Amino acid sequence: MMLVPGHLSDSHLSAWMLLPPGASAPNLRARALATQAVVDATLGPPRTLPESLSGWRWHVAMFTGLTGDREYVIESLQPGAAWKDECVARTLPSALPAEGLTFAIGSCFYKENDQGVGAAFRRLASSHRPRFKLLLGDQVYADVPWHAGSPMDRMRRDYFERYLEYWRHGSYAGWLQSTPNMTTFDDHEYWNNFPERAIWLSRSSAANAPLTRAAALEALETFQIPLNPPSPRHQTWYSFEAAGLPFMVADVRSWRDAFGTTAQPGFLGAGRQLADIERWCSSLRTPGVLVLGQPLLQSPAGSFQSRIADAALADFPEQYAALWRAIARAPWDVLVLSGDIHCGRLAVASCLVDGRVRDIHEFIASPLSLVASMPFGGSGSRGSFEAILPTRVDIAVTPAERIGPVVYETKGGTCRDNVGLITVAPDPNQPPSSRGVEVHCRLIDIATGSIAEAEDGPHGARCDWTYKLRRRF
Repeated sequence: MMLVPGHLSDSHLSAWMLLPPGASAPNLRARALATQAVVDATLGPPRTLPESLSGWRWHVAMFTGLTGDREYVIESLQPGAAWKDECVARTLPSALPAEGLTFAIGSCFYKENDQGVGAAFRRLASSHRPRFKLLLGDQVYADVPWHAGSPMDRMRRDYFERYLEYWRHGSYAGWLQSTPNMTTFDDHEYWNNFPERAIWLSRSSAANAPLTRAAALEALETFQIPLNPPSPRHQTWYSFEAAGLPFMVADVRSWRDAFGTTAQPGFLGAGRQLADIERWCSSLRTPGVLVLGQPLLQSPAGSFQSRIADAALADFPEQYAALWRAIARAPWDVLVLSGDIHCGRLAVASCLVDGRVRDIHEFIASPLSLVASMPFGGSGSRGSFEAILPTRVDIAVTPAERIGPVVYETKGGTCRDNVGLITVAPDPNQPPSSRGVEVHCRLIDIATGSIAEAEDGPHGARCDWTYKLRRRF
């Protein structure tokens, strides 16, 4: 059996449970370590994996009526056995405590090149322990190894087998089970540069792509989406609050248009997701956190269709401008979190919005484990926290809606395998009624388990930054 904790609050916790063929579903309970009080789980109906994997079953368990800001051990009981510890989770406080709320981010895990992400997480000092994780894409390289000649009749099974390999990989299983998880996705959950054609993957051809996308989405709805707060079927974006801090988790990959298929291709779908993001931004009553599977602060790829390169959000000018407007005109500062680019870094964009200067911080953590192989015998490459940042860009749809010029500045970063830690606390220099916050971001080097050394600036500088978010308008 495998148990992965999912979304949590000050009163509930969900968990995803995978059972191998022939195993019976155990009883599950959450036991409070401080008081030994016990809450039994409500187990959702069993669902099976497809085709020849149908002996594998999965459930979603829900623990409700928990006490806020309390540590629980999740235990399982098989018939004829003793209670067994599965994982530990601490519920959220109802409001930001003075010491802050810590959570983690990570993206891009290639299991064949893992340096021990599970062990690195276990080595974190107690002061760095996160309450939950946001997994920001490429949790699974479903297309690597590349399966260039893989027949389409095996394609659906390939996706599910690849998830089983990853979720049961010792180090990655330790990473998943270390804290509750929520997710968004990027291209490798589908295929490299999705939805564009990858010439080395027959499953990405125009004839095969619809079936491939449906199989990939089915795998997401089995392994990743159950970790998130409930949402309508096939909706892959969502919002939630953690200790009063609002989060919006966007899906910038699943619903994007392939270039050449529409006059104005977008990365958020037909409009409902963008409307939800705009509504979330405009209704903020405190600083907020926007989670993207690709960076906001990234140069357009431009002629990517003629080479092996992925489209950036900036390659979709209409929705990119709309996203910028929503963030820049939010009444409170918005922290942007992302992954994807094989480097970890903090960057700040300064822009002119309706005649007023606005700063937007973006924190990225990538990769957890660098993909080691590429098609045609190439090898994976680490990103560059400097090269991907343009120095200036204007974003506008009409002159009346102009936002810009936007000037980007990187605060440093690392291209080594890393995990991001974020602590958000009430601003100690402001009265509680101001609702401003102080944000502390660190990048943890997976090889050492300590704060990463920055690969720019003075020797010995670390990837460790503190800044404030506050009301703007």
